[in-house]
Amino acid sequence: MAIVNESFANRNYPGRSAIGERFQYGQLNEKGYWYTIVGLVKEIREVAMGEDLKPAVYRLLEQSEQVGSLPSGIAFRTAVEPASIVSAVRQAVWSVDKNQRVWRVQTMEEIVDRQLSTPAQSKTLLGAFALLALLLASLGLYECSPTR
Repeated sequence: MAIVNESFANRNYPGRSAIGERFQYGQLNEKGYWYTIVGLVKEIREVAMGEDLKPAVYRLLEQSEQVGSLPSGIAFRTAVEPASIVSAVRQAVWSVDKNQRVWRVQTMEEIVDRQLSTPAQSKTLLGAFALLALLLASLGLYECSPTR
């Protein structure tokens, strides 16, 4: 079973529903594993805000070992302050597997801020250096100008 995003469905099953379709994914000894599409989701940017949207396949954790990929995290939506339920989420995860690590807990706001801060900081730094270069160039021109 797998859930795919709209890009995957549109690329592989144009003009028809992808639900119920089967596809081969991953390579192991020249054969891939067969999955049946049971759900369709919108595209998300999984790594960075500037990332291009691309086809994606989401599988059960038990299936991730079939192709040697392990999940990198989980996301959940809440109606309350996210920080207030971190301990409840940890307890829920540990109720299933006491050895499972729960780390790098972040809110979506923190992730988005981090993604957007780097370009903003770069622009600020570039602007400061441009002003410094302009100041130094104008001082150099002033020093080189002939006196009358």
